[in-house]
Amino acid sequence: MRIRRLTHVLVLGAFVAVLLVAIPAAAFAQSIALLPFTGGQVYVADSPLTLTWTSEGVPAGASMTLSLRYPYEGGLAGSTLATGLPLNGSYTATLPIDTSLSYFYHLEATWPNGSGGWWAADSDSYMETWDSGTRPWWFTVVQAPTITQQPVDQTVLAGQQATFTVEATGAAPLSIQWQCRSTPEGEWGDLSGATSPTLVTAATTLAMKGFQYRAVVTNAVGEVLSDVVTLNVLRPVSISLPWISPATPKNKSFAMFYADVTPSDAIAGAAFTLHLQHQNRVKGKYVWGSESTEPMTADSVAGRVSSAWWYVTARGTWRAWVTCDATDDFGACSSEKLTFTVK
Repeated sequence: MRIRRLTHVLVLGAFVAVLLVAIPAAAFAQSIALLPFTGGQVYVADSPLTLTWTSEGVPAGASMTLSLRYPYEGGLAGSTLATGLPLNGSYTATLPIDTSLSYFYHLEATWPNGSGGWWAADSDSYMETWDSGTRPWWFTVVQAPTITQQPVDQTVLAGQQATFTVEATGAAPLSIQWQCRSTPEGEWGDLSGATSPTLVTAATTLAMKGFQYRAVVTNAVGEVLSDVVTLNVLRPVSISLPWISPATPKNKSFAMFYADVTPSDAIAGAAFTLHLQHQNRVKGKYVWGSESTEPMTADSVAGRVSSAWWYVTARGTWRAWVTCDATDDFGACSSEKLTFTVK
């Protein structure tokens, strides 16, 4: 006796209806017809299935027990689905299939024979006919796609790429297609070539802010959609090389520092700091003093920040340098260093 362990089999289409379970007349005087099984059916795991049956020659008042069976370690294992079923009726259930097992399954019906024993349909001689596949109530199992890891929203700086990932299980082969829409009310469209579990976008632009993405996972028996996720694209603030006015300030005069900010509307949500260091004359030599800082604020010119007036107190000609920092919720940046001379 040989038991064949097979992997899940994919069969396109739905269940096809109908056939009577043929119980050889020489063996049984009673029989039960179970629909929709005809032998070699495919059951989609975790889906409800309605079985209907009729009986022939079964004593009135008898009831039927319906069981799920599969070959295991040289015998049969399984579980009882229902007891006390009428001999002409129906039963709807999600079959308790362990999708980690790659077995042929079959359904078995038993009922009293009126003499203290039991009649059985599709159980006697089952093992002898296993390899021939002639038993009418056997079936294989396939699993529709199931999302096991959903993609999540992504936030990137303009120019960076965004990465979305989905994971799914189900009967192979699984097919993945990423889709995108530009607004929550827009139409979904397939992204060309985006057929792997991980989607990496092109370098993002500010126009992509608010784009939505989802993955469609399919196999021969079903389709599932991932969660809809949203791309958020940020505009990082940047600041130009500062300049001083006048360009060469004089001792005991006032000067002011300026810098341009990009994008200009980021000024309202960012903080700007001026860093200044200059030389002092000590015992006839020029020595760099300590660095000082002060805030810069929005200037009357759009997209520009400026410092407070700086009063120059220089003894002789000395050098100075200045930089500007810009900080917002998404990071910080610094300008290049401007070096200038005070006379």
